[in-house]
Amino acid sequence: MKKTYFSTMGMALILGALPCWASSSPLEEVVQQRVLKATVTLKLDKVGVKVFFSEMKRQTGLDFVCSSELARHLSPITLHVSGADAAQVLDQVLGSRGCQWSRKGNIIMVTRKESKVQGYRLLKGYVKDEEGEAVIGAFVKVEGTDIQTVTDADGYYQIKVPASQSKVTYGYLGMDTASYMLASGSSNATHHVKMTSSNELKDVMVTGYQTISRERATGSYTIISKEDLEKRHSASLADAWMVW
Repeated sequence: MKKTYFSTMGMALILGALPCWASSSPLEEVVQQRVLKATVTLKLDKVGVKVFFSEMKRQTGLDFVCSSELARHLSPITLHVSGADAAQVLDQVLGSRGCQWSRKGNIIMVTRKESKVQGYRLLKGYVKDEEGEAVIGAFVKVEGTDIQTVTDADGYYQIKVPASQSKVTYGYLGMDTASYMLASGSSNATHHVKMTSSNELKDVMVTGYQTISRERATGSYTIISKEDLEKRHSASLADAWMVW
């Protein structure tokens, strides 16, 4: 069974990704374009970006992903529009704050605008588990930056790595973190990753009052395995990460 739940990496609550998604099917593109052509009516006065995202989500059905650090530093938003194009509103609000957005399905990823001076290398590949199954929703992050993406339904990813950075990490709930060092000065590269199950989750029990090792546990407990978690995969990326 393909893996479909999500994990957080590092200290960031939500990390934005550059527009580096795999290509979509023609039908998916039609649906996405229809969503982005939606109109919105907003009357916002000096509100935070979280309020803006929440209102956009309510009117368009789009989910917004943005790093908590970036969200904290964005200036308050004042905007009064009626029947405005959703994409143009995003361009206006985010563009004027040094941000850019990209789309994958129903998810809008928000990040800082790329530096036109700095060069990038494209890193791509597949993330699979020990059985060779695609890992859906694994996080791929360029260390030292807020650049991050997630694997698609086939476990495929592609991400832009700044010339000044070389370490890329891969994370997924219930699996050990993996890393890859992109050679300095190298051009575009392909790297496939095999994620292995984490032993830490097997040897630790959460009782509701404290976290203890399996050996110290007494009494009756219900253990939720990785397989149990896989059955509870209805939560979307936004459900797992969004706080607004």
